[in-house]
Amino acid sequence: MEDWKVCVASRGDAEEEAAKRCGSGSFVASEDLDALIYGAPRLISYIDHLKERNHEEAAKEVERQRRRVHPYWIELEELRETLEFTQGQLVEFAILCGCSL
Repeated sequence: MEDWKVCVASRGDAEEEAAKRCGSGSFVASEDLDALIYGAPRLISYIDHLKERNHEEAAKEVERQRRRVHPYWIELEELRETLEFTQGQLVEFAILCGCSL
């Protein structure tokens, strides 16, 4: 079994550092797709939706569910293969789309 590691990117612009620190079999946990642009092998988003909640958090969850935001992950290689992009092309595409690199 492969050893997995999750690098958590804090709010702000920590995706680049998290992508650098995680290994090839690891995830970066962030709500920002920039982590993939910086080369993170996998991105997992909205994992905070999986934890137990108190009443205030439950009310917020109802609103999130209304918007249908659920935890998900993206594999960088699968994304690149689907788009038929090299990493450089993915970076250029992200910039053209307004990515905040």
